[in-house]
Amino acid sequence: MRQIKKCRPAMEGLETREVLSTVAHHGALVHPLTTSQGALSGSYSTGGGIPDTGHTYTLDGTGKALGLSGLKVAGTINQSGFVAIPTTTGTLKLTNSHGTVILNIKADKPASFAPLPTQYHYTVASGTGSYHGLKSAGMLTLALTPGKSPDPFTSVGSFKMTLKHA
Repeated sequence: MRQIKKCRPAMEGLETREVLSTVAHHGALVHPLTTSQGALSGSYSTGGGIPDTGHTYTLDGTGKALGLSGLKVAGTINQSGFVAIPTTTGTLKLTNSHGTVILNIKADKPASFAPLPTQYHYTVASGTGSYHGLKSAGMLTLALTPGKSPDPFTSVGSFKMTLKHA
């Protein structure tokens, strides 16, 4: 007589499972940007600003950040002024062969004429290509190293930036 094996369905826990690079679930995108960190570096420049409006720093660099490799970063940070801009804000564009991510950054309200802050909150404003629908927020740390400028009205130097998902 032939013996029949009984198979019972069982639940398997997922806590120890690692999420793969990209998973779509009910329209939400889970991406490495939401689970890791990275570093970018490059150069910055800023011209003489008007005291009421503060200075605008222009950044241009490369690196790897938040799971996205081969990135080019470009953007501006608007330093708080005396009256017109009460907080330090900026926009960064991270681009690689898979698409673009736009980050909005904002520092806690510094005192008027304070140096450029080193800590910012970032949020993903939009994404294109593989990063369409991407949602993420966290902390951005910025360190500037002044360089030597041939023009006394322009400041130049290098920057290092790290991003960490909250």
